[in-house]
Amino acid sequence: MPNPTSQPMSEKETQIRRRLLACSSCQQRKVKCDRKSPCAACVKSGTHCVAPSGPRRRRPRFPERELLNRLRQFEELLRRHKIDFTALHPSVTLPSVTAGLVSSTDDGNDEPGQPSPPEVDDDGNDHLLFGPCPPAGDLPALHSEQSQVFRMWQIYLENVSPLLRVTHSPTLQARIIDAASQGERINPAFEALVLSICCMSIMSLSDDKCRSLFGSSRRELLESYQPACRQALRRCRFWRCENLDALVASYLYLVSVRPQSDPRSIAPAISTVLRTAQRMGLHDESINSGYDALEAEMRRRLWWSLVVFDQRICEMTEYGTTTLIPTWDCKRPANASDFEMQSGSIVSSAVHGRPTEALFVVVLSEMADSIRHSSFHLDFVNPALKALAHPKSEKNNLHRMQGHSTFMSLEKDIEGRYLARCDLNQPLHFMTVWTARGYMARHRLLEHYSRHAINPSQQTETQRLTALAHAVKMLECDTKLRTSRLTQGFLWLVDFCVPILAYFYILHHLRRRPAETQSDEAWRVMSENWEARAALRAIMPRSEAKGAFSIFSRLVLEAWGAYENTHREKKEMMTPPLLVSDIRDRLQQKNQMMGQGQMDNGRHVNSAGVVDVNIMNIDTNNSNKSSLLAAQEDFALISGSSGGGGDGGQDPSESYRGESSDLAGNVLIDIDMDDFWTTMDWSLMHAQGW
Repeated sequence: MPNPTSQPMSEKETQIRRRLLACSSCQQRKVKCDRKSPCAACVKSGTHCVAPSGPRRRRPRFPERELLNRLRQFEELLRRHKIDFTALHPSVTLPSVTAGLVSSTDDGNDEPGQPSPPEVDDDGNDHLLFGPCPPAGDLPALHSEQSQVFRMWQIYLENVSPLLRVTHSPTLQARIIDAASQGERINPAFEALVLSICCMSIMSLSDDKCRSLFGSSRRELLESYQPACRQALRRCRFWRCENLDALVASYLYLVSVRPQSDPRSIAPAISTVLRTAQRMGLHDESINSGYDALEAEMRRRLWWSLVVFDQRICEMTEYGTTTLIPTWDCKRPANASDFEMQSGSIVSSAVHGRPTEALFVVVLSEMADSIRHSSFHLDFVNPALKALAHPKSEKNNLHRMQGHSTFMSLEKDIEGRYLARCDLNQPLHFMTVWTARGYMARHRLLEHYSRHAINPSQQTETQRLTALAHAVKMLECDTKLRTSRLTQGFLWLVDFCVPILAYFYILHHLRRRPAETQSDEAWRVMSENWEARAALRAIMPRSEAKGAFSIFSRLVLEAWGAYENTHREKKEMMTPPLLVSDIRDRLQQKNQMMGQGQMDNGRHVNSAGVVDVNIMNIDTNNSNKSSLLAAQEDFALISGSSGGGGDGGQDPSESYRGESSDLAGNVLIDIDMDDFWTTMDWSLMHAQGW
């Protein structure tokens, strides 16, 4: 017997359907329907009004996908048990957590308790970032053994995790061990995370170390793991999932490809990751506080790490697009140990006054937090954001009115609370101390430029010497980081920040004031840093034919010429430092490669002791900014990152004479650092590691 309530419900559904959908006759005739029964259009035309049959069915998803996944799983089981068979696909797979693990091909959202996203057509979305997923046969044949993956995990714990802290080592290590021991299907987001960790581990090693540990060169390993990581990221669809593993994996992948990539390519990619993080609410403390203590802290660490990385990329591309601004309220990472943070805990772990393994990210985040509220930084980014910045303390306001740096109190606070308690015999403490001091010196120099950009001639001698001291300190800190045996595993981050700003300021100062008492110390510090950065010197021959090296070499030779001339008047013989001799040798080699005569176009010391060196022609009709715009790629080459070398097609047409009295007679640009600061494009100062 039919249910008496079924008929009224059926009629109600029919009425709703007729109200929401046009009738079939109007749909076929493509006329407007008033969705009544019968509709006015059918009554007017005398056509029978037919109720709609229902909404159009969605296009079915790829029907063979599940079948292919099952087939690959069965093939993998046969391989695991060493049973011969004819495979449908070549025996080539992604590098996985362990040989024998088969990854799921579902979205990275399939976590317990997470609702599945609404079904959408993948064909129109998946190609947006990484393109269509390549077939397995297109990837290099690399089956990672458990021992190799665990070795990379240990390298990650030693070289990468102390400086980023975006993964919780105790819980992640347990997950890796469980996945390797059980041999179960793993989530694609977790696979992408492990592959990104492998990429970071390889990137942090030298080529010799990679050969000794893995039997392959660093480049070969990266060419195997980075494409695999890209495919894993594409399969987990990190840009639309809510999985923190996928977001961390995408961030680590971008950091790993940064050394061989143009920063202009990294910038939009990191913007995508940041936008995904904002959609997940990492920037909003009210959302973070809704999670348990461990996940909330990991969200804060990841957000600050993303922001600091984005800030550096923006310095190398377009400074004003940085996310380091006072429009979000995510708390800074806590100075807490990973082993004290338990999964599922509601109460936050105790924050220590002593240094923990999170020391580096805590100090860096605290300095970055002060920078994003500072006036000089917002002047470069967007002055309108000053209204959102935290009000300055009375002490900082007093310092600024007296002409002192607003970072004086911050610097004293960082030194007293963190750096003074560090043990310089520990690698992480050593890295933190000298990175923090160099970071503060750099931004105090930037603040100096911001304060005197409008009227640079009104600087007092004390202010100039103070800025010179900041520049010298930048180089000293960088030299300590480059030469210490304690930081060999951290050089991947040290190489990310070449202190070229300090070089430019010191050289400009020495060119104008070669006889000052600080000159000897400045030349010594520059030469030591130049010697420490061997990779910078090794890349020089590929960049000499461009304008950037010409600008830099011109400043070096002019400053040394003025310094040498001052001592020559005192009848003192000066030995050129490594910085000067290297540049002279490079220029001479350049002239020889161009087929010019060594006596006419190379380096020549005449009877008067005058050094003649030809450098590249620079367009003096344009502004400093225009001249530097043409040299953007050259800073990338000198920094030791990727990029092609110069073609050497230009002919040198300018010569430099070491005598300061002869400078006015040469047709050369006069690079005034004060004007240079206000007209330059920031991307040129920092492109690819400058």
